Amino acid sequence: SGDTITIDNNSTIVGDGGNGGAGSATTGGGPTGGAAGHAVNVQFNTTVDNTGGTISGGGGGGGGGNGAINAVSVKGGTRNDTCAGSGGGGGRGGGTGGAAGSIVAQGGNNNTGNAGSAGTLTDAGAGGAGGGGVTNPGNAGGTGGNVGAAGGSGGGGAGAAGKAINLNGNTVTFTATGTRNGATS
Repeated sequence: SGDTITIDNNSTIVGDGGNGGAGSATTGGGPTGGAAGHAVNVQFNTTVDNTGGTISGGGGGGGGGNGAINAVSVKGGTRNDTCAGSGGGGGRGGGTGGAAGSIVAQGGNNNTGNAGSAGTLTDAGAGGAGGGGVTNPGNAGGTGGNVGAAGGSGGGGAGAAGKAINLNGNTVTFTATGTRNGATS
């Protein structure tokens, strides 16, 4: 009780990036991208000197892409070709890319989606490109979010952004703000 922690940051603190949502095998919404991590979780009242530093919440994962069905005219009738959605990109901060959607054989031509790219400390991952289907391909996955930002929607919802500082009911006083990406709340 009454304690105050002091943080002197002259470098970079980044929360974990959210994982990309997997591509969907169905036409419904793809899975939501994963939420990003917070850069700093304070458990006590804290003073921060961020003069030469950067504090950034991780980027949210991109949502997985929806699948699609293509009705194709063939001799003697119609065939349904199924195209899976593609995985969302991982959020900046190291989120993994979402897996490609895959189709269990349903007759016709079945096309898998493409995997999303992983996020790194310097870049958000790209969502996998939509795949298969000449007239109605599976949807592309959403792009992973940049630091402190939500991921993109790819059919599935965007993963939430990480906070620069998660207060947990405590207070933070900045003696120098430096660079912050993401909320302090």
